[in-house]
Amino acid sequence: MGLLGWFSKKKEAEPAALPNGSMTLDRNGLILTSTLQKHVPKEALQQTGLAALHIFREAKAAGVDLTEIDFQLGLVKIKAREMRGGAMIFFSPRGSDSRSG
Repeated sequence: MGLLGWFSKKKEAEPAALPNGSMTLDRNGLILTSTLQKHVPKEALQQTGLAALHIFREAKAAGVDLTEIDFQLGLVKIKAREMRGGAMIFFSPRGSDSRSG
């Protein structure tokens, strides 16, 4: 099959889909619920959640009433809402225009 192998199309791996969904964290950063796809690394979600909780805690310590943050990480839009010490975090691809999150 050597010579014929040169002319056959090689199947290229498709890039993973961008995260689209939400997760809820408790005040300790433990993920309680998630609607995100299984291919999204749990460690990345955990780090994102801990960063959001840290921002909310620092704002509270500084006397700033901060209950929501929006930012972009690469091609992903992230919106975090403070919820009694925990947080609800929404992920969506940057190109989407979802106003529900």
